Amino acid sequence: MALTVETKKRIYLVRHGHTFDVTPDAPILEAEAQLTERGKAQAEETAVFLNQHVQFDAVYTSELQRTIDTATPLAQRQNLPIVQLSQLNELRFDLPSGSTFKDLYKAFQNLRDELKNKPLDQIYLNDKRPFSDIYQGYLDGLQTVINGPGKNILVVAHGGTNMMLICHVLGLPLHRLMRFHQNNCGINVIDCLPPGRFAMRLVNYTCWDPLKASIPI
Repeated sequence: MALTVETKKRIYLVRHGHTFDVTPDAPILEAEAQLTERGKAQAEETAVFLNQHVQFDAVYTSELQRTIDTATPLAQRQNLPIVQLSQLNELRFDLPSGSTFKDLYKAFQNLRDELKNKPLDQIYLNDKRPFSDIYQGYLDGLQTVINGPGKNILVVAHGGTNMMLICHVLGLPLHRLMRFHQNNCGINVIDCLPPGRFAMRLVNYTCWDPLKASIPI
């Protein structure tokens, strides 16, 4: 599952903006979650911030609208097309109708325990594919980004996606994925170095959070 890097690149890996307030007993939305007004404001503020500091060469998102809407303000400012990658889509659990966020958190905990105790090809989620295939899909998506044009790349994805990619970049076992919190519009900066080395320069920076406002990009 090693990734290859031919030329140095910097990836700005961002989680999508706010979609709903997460409380333990709140029901999980059946339809695809959309950005709230708060999420749109976060996306706009993040775009303003990144536009001041970075000239991007490419923009990638998952296929889900919340990531596309988060990336759009920056892509429009820098006149860049948005490339959608299915490999960046969020993890999906087969939860029954009426499930709450407490149930979803429990599903992530169960996955964490399985990742600790089982080989990836013996873990299955809702689509009956072994988790080894799902994880390889995320790495294939990251490899596509690395192989693409340019040096500064924006990737807008999801909390679960980002946590797994960060684990890979840091060489950590996947059962550590819940050790990395990803705020809405949290920015992670990853240097990709030949022939396949990675360095984390920043984790979960949120420009809309006054506690982090003085941290340089």
